[in-house]
Amino acid sequence: MPQVQCSVTFYIILAFVYLTYIHPIESAKDACLSECSCKWKNGKQTAECVGVNLVGIPTGLSGETQVLDLTGNLLQLLPSRAFYKVGLVNLQKVFASRCGLLSIADDAFYQLSNLIELDLSSNFITWIPAAALRDTQLLRRLLLSSNPIQRVENDTFSLLTHLTVLELSSCQIEAVEPRAFDGLKSLEYLKLDGNKLRTLPPEMVDPFSTLYGLELHQKIHGNVIVTLGV
Repeated sequence: MPQVQCSVTFYIILAFVYLTYIHPIESAKDACLSECSCKWKNGKQTAECVGVNLVGIPTGLSGETQVLDLTGNLLQLLPSRAFYKVGLVNLQKVFASRCGLLSIADDAFYQLSNLIELDLSSNFITWIPAAALRDTQLLRRLLLSSNPIQRVENDTFSLLTHLTVLELSSCQIEAVEPRAFDGLKSLEYLKLDGNKLRTLPPEMVDPFSTLYGLELHQKIHGNVIVTLGV
């Protein structure tokens, strides 16, 4: 009898290993596109579709995909409910750097309530997509560097209370409104270096009770000193 129990226990463990480690890997490969590489990476189901000339969010990926890397494609815009329409509502990280993005619909991130990291750097976005970010209230990292953004308006990030990293380096920002960063009570790192700023409103720093790093140095236009204005 003990030997039978040991055998049953062995097969239960074997089934657990298969369902936990082997079966998910096979499923990830089965629900992938020829242009993408789908794998378990850092404990998350990941679809890497880097530099494959995609012009839209890919269809046919597993709905369980947690990380989507679209770096270096030709998206140009993120339309209404872009990820929801293709069944990608479990995404936790989206990388869309160098995708030629010009426009982002106000509901482009509809139903992406689990998103914690969003990289929109090195595109052609001229404004911060505040309306679209309302659907990503658990966001922790937001990268917008190297976009031709000229202004940061009041209450742009007011709902992103979990955000810890915000990168706005090497844009063309000339003005930051006094309440631009209101709501960012968890922010730890803010990068504003390489912009066209000369003064900043002192009220800007009011929400920053947890801030550890603030980068303001200039990389262009000589040694410009950024000061807190009155």
